[in-house]
Amino acid sequence: MLIFIAIMTTGFLVGWAVRGRARFIARVGALTRPVIFALLFLMGISIGLNLGAIGLNSLGFAVLTSAGSMAVLALVLPFLRHVRPPPATSQVAEAAEAAIVREAEREGEALVK
Repeated sequence: MLIFIAIMTTGFLVGWAVRGRARFIARVGALTRPVIFALLFLMGISIGLNLGAIGLNSLGFAVLTSAGSMAVLALVLPFLRHVRPPPATSQVAEAAEAAIVREAEREGEALVK
């Protein structure tokens, strides 16, 4: 448990240190979704390998935790539409910011439909 807290604290400190760098933030934002999907996929493999030992409870847990995550996102996303990144200072930063905003709006529209 201490390892998880240390990793989260390190991530927090790195995020705080790079909070003004739009290019870095755009790259991290682009990696977030694939990393989450990879983690969900690996969790599914782990459960599938142990399905006989663990039983259908694990399958139900995996499905319900994924559904719960999506439900919370659907509830929170409308409140986050008003949140915009700080104004960009260069053309590269403006382009990165515009791409992030377009992607967020596109994802929000897909969730609402």
